Amino acid sequence: MHFEDHEFEVDKDGEGIVGAPKGRGGNYTKEEDVVLRKTWLDVSRDPSVGGDQSKDAYLLRMKEHFDLRNVSGIDRSA
Repeated sequence: MHFEDHEFEVDKDGEGIVGAPKGRGGNYTKEEDVVLRKTWLDVSRDPSVGGDQSKDAYLLRMKEHFDLRNVSGIDRSA
């Protein structure tokens, strides 16, 4: 799967994208957004777990995977 690179202006605190719509998109930096995409791909395609897991287990795996790869220094909640 391919994601096109886009140029975004990050706010002065480095915590959001200037001019991004409200919601998730405005709360993540460009680097975090890339990590989040890769996290979703890795976790959702993991053959050792499959699709038979609870929502809470899935979200916990997403958070753990994201936290290990997130280098922004911003702590994100689940």
